[in-house]
Amino acid sequence: MVDSDQQLGVATFDKLIETASDLDRPVVSGLVFAAFNDGKSEYPKPVPAIFQDAPEGFLPLYKYDENKVFEIDAAGTGCLLIHRSVLEKMRETADPSMGKNWCWFWDGPVNGEWIGEDLLFSRRIRSLGFPIYVNTGAILPHQKSYWLDDRHHKLWKH
Repeated sequence: MVDSDQQLGVATFDKLIETASDLDRPVVSGLVFAAFNDGKSEYPKPVPAIFQDAPEGFLPLYKYDENKVFEIDAAGTGCLLIHRSVLEKMRETADPSMGKNWCWFWDGPVNGEWIGEDLLFSRRIRSLGFPIYVNTGAILPHQKSYWLDDRHHKLWKH
C-alpha cells in the first residue's frame, strides 16, 4: 500500500522487502511523516506516522532509532507492506454488517474520541494477533507544498 503523495524509491522499496517476512513480520511500515500546523510556526510540525497505543490514545513515536526495525502498535497507511494472510484473516473475521468487500477500513468514535481509519486498521491487525513493524531506514518523503521527510523532523527534535 503506497499513497500517491509518497515518494517510494528503489532503495527504500528494497529495504521494505528485505524487512518483511510472512511469519515474523507480516506487516511492515516505511517511515512516513504527517504534518500538523501547531499555530506557532510558519511550517507545520512533522509527525512520524508511527504510534504507541496508550490509554490516552495513539501517541506518535517522536524519538526513534534511525535505520532500525522494531515493533510498533500502529502506523499510518502511507506505506505498508501487508502479507496476504493478514488481509484474509481480516476478511474471515469481518463483522457481517460490514460485508466482506468493506471489511478493512473504517473510522469512527472509540471511547468518545474520533479515530481515523489508519489507526483503527492497525488496531484491528494487532487484535488478530499480527505484529506491525517499522523500518526507520525506509523513509518516504511526503508531498505537501514541499516534500516532508526526516530532515524536517530532526529540526523540530533539537
